[in-house]
Amino acid sequence: MYAWRIVLWGAGIACLAVSVLLLRSAIAPWLPPLCFVLAFVFPVAGEVYGNVRGLREKRERYIRTFGPVDALRQSIDSRGLRWMRDEKGVMKAVRELRRRHPGMPLDLAVMLVKEL
Repeated sequence: MYAWRIVLWGAGIACLAVSVLLLRSAIAPWLPPLCFVLAFVFPVAGEVYGNVRGLREKRERYIRTFGPVDALRQSIDSRGLRWMRDEKGVMKAVRELRRRHPGMPLDLAVMLVKEL
C-alpha cells in the first residue's frame, strides 16, 4: 500500500523540482506548467489510492475477524437500532452500532442501519 504512495509522491516532488529548474528555460515553454500540474496530480492520486485501498483492507479485516455481513446482520439488535434510527436519527444509530461492535467500518455500519 505504501510503495505506490511513495512512488507517486516522489514523482510529484521530481516534477516540482523540474518545473522550478525549467522555469526560466526557453527550451520548452509548456513543460514547467505541465510539471506544476503533475506535481499536484501525482500526490493526490497517491493519497486517493492509499485511502481507498486502506478502507478496503479495513473492511476485509473486519469481515475476516467477525464473519460475513449476513451473520452480523442477524446478530445485531435490529429492533433497538430501528427505534433509535427513527427517534434519534441515523447518526445516533450508527454511533451506537459502532460502539457495540468496535472496529466496524463506517460504511458497513451506515449500510446496516439504513437496511433496518
